[in-house]
Amino acid sequence: MARIDNVIGLLRNVDDAQNFKFPTANIEHISTLTGTTPTIDCSVANVFSITLTGNTTFTIDYSNITLTTDDAFTFTLLITQDSPTEHTITFPASCKFQSGVVPLAPARGDLDIYVCFTIDGGTNWNVFKAGEDMS
Repeated sequence: MARIDNVIGLLRNVDDAQNFKFPTANIEHISTLTGTTPTIDCSVANVFSITLTGNTTFTIDYSNITLTTDDAFTFTLLITQDSPTEHTITFPASCKFQSGVVPLAPARGDLDIYVCFTIDGGTNWNVFKAGEDMS
């Protein structure tokens, strides 16, 4: 609550609203993954994109950022199935899914969106399919 009070206090001291600028929107970099054993490096981006070229097994690397059990960290994974052959996806054992059911990979020509987050320092990643057939 003290932080909010400090911000409110600062805003009250701004007497020329034209010279005060609020921070711009949070723009996130999209990192393109390649290959069939891509590593999702959490220190590089919060949005990752891949077009499957074969059955794909993901690894999540958060070793270059400090996550504690009091931190939440989220990334988005965009997966496109753009092949005459439908490929499978495999997530690390640390990934947990609703009712324990791992979602299927996108169908041919489709883009699916997955949201992944941890609230325990990266020990477990909660994964949700946020969008299916977004093409």
